[in-house]
Amino acid sequence: MSHIESIIQQATSDPKRGTPGLVFQAVDRNGNILSSVASGLRSLDDKAPMTPDTIFWIASCTKLVTSIALMQLFEQGTADLDSADQLEEVVPEMAEVKILEGIDSNGKEIVRDKKNRITLRMLQTHTAGFGYTFFSHDLWARIGQDPQKDEFQGTLSGFQQPLEFEPGTNRAYGVNIDWVGVFIERITGQSLGAYFREHIFNPLGIHNTAFVTQGEMRQKLAGMHSRSEDGVVRGIPHPYKPARTEMAEAETFHSGGGGLLSNAPDYCQLLATLLNDGTSPLTHARLLQKPTIDQMFSPQLPTWESSYATAGCPISRPDLVNVALEDGLPLTGRQNWGLSFLLEGENLQRGSAPGLSNCWWELDRERGVGGVLLSQVLPFGDPVVGPLWVEVMGRVYAGEEQVAGGDGAKNCATSGKPPVDPLTAADPESEDESDPEDVLLQALMGEDEYKDGVSDNGKDVEEFDDETLLNSDSKGLGLEKMLLPPMSKNDKEDPLECFKDHLAYIIQGLKAMSKDTLPADI
Repeated sequence: MSHIESIIQQATSDPKRGTPGLVFQAVDRNGNILSSVASGLRSLDDKAPMTPDTIFWIASCTKLVTSIALMQLFEQGTADLDSADQLEEVVPEMAEVKILEGIDSNGKEIVRDKKNRITLRMLQTHTAGFGYTFFSHDLWARIGQDPQKDEFQGTLSGFQQPLEFEPGTNRAYGVNIDWVGVFIERITGQSLGAYFREHIFNPLGIHNTAFVTQGEMRQKLAGMHSRSEDGVVRGIPHPYKPARTEMAEAETFHSGGGGLLSNAPDYCQLLATLLNDGTSPLTHARLLQKPTIDQMFSPQLPTWESSYATAGCPISRPDLVNVALEDGLPLTGRQNWGLSFLLEGENLQRGSAPGLSNCWWELDRERGVGGVLLSQVLPFGDPVVGPLWVEVMGRVYAGEEQVAGGDGAKNCATSGKPPVDPLTAADPESEDESDPEDVLLQALMGEDEYKDGVSDNGKDVEEFDDETLLNSDSKGLGLEKMLLPPMSKNDKEDPLECFKDHLAYIIQGLKAMSKDTLPADI
């Protein structure tokens, strides 16, 4: 059992004090699943076991998909991120919206006209002035503190809100990306769900992500839960109506800021495509050009660290958001905001965003890896799930989770089959007694590459002295070197020979360290 599996299983071992169920997957830029863990229960109500293909309401993790769609239109010259004229022509509501100054004694809103105009870039960076009812006492009071009128009812009316401030003068996390979705629908003539399917999901082979759940997707839907002040988790009615009840897609507002239902394998393929500079490593479909992704990962707010990074926010609905977040969070490193998500790291090439139900995604373009953690627990800022997410992604970045094996790892994302273990080279469903060295090589390379290479090359793997392998001062053969990825194909003329040489380091090192535990013929 890996460290990540152990961490997640421990968190779900007591579903009422820990968390009922979690799914975590990590992926690299080649589409390989580095880690896949499903643990616990889909719901405290029906006790069905959690599985990798379980469907979750991913809430604000939807924003990344909508941003990709907008940037596709930007590439085509259809969308201008900085044209207020275009936005107001396509979405007249952006010209007409007013600024909320308060609620009078009769419960009626006090508004004034805005002076500044709104652009798509403002919407993408949450500087247009829109908020959320759960992050604003005035917006919550404006709808009479009635949950049936909030943003989660599958209707456009939940998003027809006044602004909280003059556009471009402040920042508030809110329904901004939902209006980006409205722009996409109106300028393309398609529903947002239809656009996503045609231009994002189908090209990537994603078939279990949608704005409504029907049929098999609905049968795999995880239940929603809430942690009370005493720390106990209980099942609750789902706050998102399209998950709570079966709704027709045509009758549902497609919330580009928080309406998708999805699973970890689907989302990981989206992350892998961004890691691979816009091209799916599995289907080879291109969603975006690399310069467009570079722009998405470019800092948009010069005063982010001084003005916004550590700022808290009012919590009007403690049933949805942990009140501890009112005080803000400390700045732990360099940060900024890109086009719809947080940027971190020395070069700001690590992007991430959460979803209200304690879902998280993150990808690091420099490391070439990313991950997604899915849960269904409220309020946001859960004391169990949040720290767990930080720890498991830290272990992925530290290299503790290695690719399980070529195409086998890719297939694991959709089939649910456990990948081949590269250390034992034992596929639990296979009784093939092939040479262990060949099985390991095949597991690490992928069956097709293995067959293509081995058919033309029958040379033996070079042997290395055990003492030399364990000597960390020996250049290129130290223990720490054995854990590195295979050498580049450019390092030798024959890629297979290059790979087999590096594989020999691993095999001989394992022999030297574990003579009594490894099979003699490995």
